[in-house]
Amino acid sequence: MPPTTCCCDGLHRGTADRPARLVVFDFDQTLSCVHVFKILAGWEQEQLAVDPPFALTEWGQVRRIFELNATEPFNKNGGFALAAFGGPDRVKMLRRLLCLLADRGVKVVICTRGLTGTVKKCLHDVGLDGLISEVFGNTADCYGQHDYDEEIAFGRTTSTEQFYAASSQECRFEWDSKDKLIEQVMLEFDPVLDRSQVIFVDDDAQEIEMGQRVSRTIWVSEAEGITPEHCQMIGRWTQPKKDKKGSKLPKPKEDSRTDPPLNARTDRRSSVHSTYSRGPF
Repeated sequence: MPPTTCCCDGLHRGTADRPARLVVFDFDQTLSCVHVFKILAGWEQEQLAVDPPFALTEWGQVRRIFELNATEPFNKNGGFALAAFGGPDRVKMLRRLLCLLADRGVKVVICTRGLTGTVKKCLHDVGLDGLISEVFGNTADCYGQHDYDEEIAFGRTTSTEQFYAASSQECRFEWDSKDKLIEQVMLEFDPVLDRSQVIFVDDDAQEIEMGQRVSRTIWVSEAEGITPEHCQMIGRWTQPKKDKKGSKLPKPKEDSRTDPPLNARTDRRSSVHSTYSRGPF
């Protein structure tokens, strides 16, 4: 098993102290505290209990989030996504971290084996979507369908649901593992980016082991979401040399969000990209 934090071997002399310029986060149990995909699919109910019906598709999971937001206990406590992220204090912690990374010019992307529409909806509902450059993950019905999914086939979803479940978009990258995706993002972002300038954060030990080939890694070993300690480590690894004395994480910016209007059209330029995973998690 990999250590909680590890820096890839073989870094060139003089590069290990370069500040990281790219951070790649997993979503489930890394940014979120629970496995959102499995909860909505009905595969996991101990972390956060939700009532059926369950959904396996993008459009089904997005609609379930809308429905859960309107029912107890989520309607009285900020919605489903807020619960999945661990509550308002933890969301503020994430916003402080992401604001710090934005202020430092660090590119932040998400790479998930879950569904991009589900991730987009959750990020939007807690006001973090504007701080993430891109989301890479699975789309449509790649994990199959429950009866609920079949009842609300994509063609019969509302335009607002389609805004999140933009499953017709094509990924500009070919990848079947996260380390391969990271390599391609690195090359596009900056062809001369060194491995020491990339941080990959995930709760899966196998993903971390593979990621060490291309980046520094942080293993969220408890699989309950990144903690203040992880945030401080990311802050140190992205700290510019001129800021060696350190800087506190900025205060979170207030963010009031509403869903897109019902007549909103799916933006095909949206930074959400698809792949097919090596298997169901």
